[in-house]
Amino acid sequence: MENGQILDHHLSSSSSWNSQTHGPQRARLNQRADPELGLAGGWRADTGSSATGETWIQVDFAQWTNLTGVITQGREDKSEWVTQFKVSYFQNDWLFVSTPGDGQPQEFFGNYDTYHPVTNLFLHQVVAKSVRVHPITWYRRPSMRFELLGCTDGDLILNG
Repeated sequence: MENGQILDHHLSSSSSWNSQTHGPQRARLNQRADPELGLAGGWRADTGSSATGETWIQVDFAQWTNLTGVITQGREDKSEWVTQFKVSYFQNDWLFVSTPGDGQPQEFFGNYDTYHPVTNLFLHQVVAKSVRVHPITWYRRPSMRFELLGCTDGDLILNG
């Protein structure tokens, strides 16, 4: 995402505080705020919709993608960050990255400040067409920047 290979129109979210200034296109890792243009240093969900527990930010891939983890950061221009989150992915249906054995959605620890990236690796690689990060808890407001770890494979075939 950070390098721009994933285009802005491949990023979406359940909500944004302001889609032009705080939209999902602002969620790229190391994204900087642009005060002259009024652009935030990260994506920020609408606070009202966050209370429902249905908040997410989504990346759609042009092809099947092998995912192995996620790196998160807080919002660059404000003291706001996600402290805990889940990750879901789309194959033929939405599935959560889960813990081995019990199959429960895995909860990842996020950030403790605005700037320091936190890396979370999945216990098992997942193959997906889309992925969502679901903030669970946050400091001040659900805001973040992130990068997905993995690679694309145009010849990848899903079993099952």
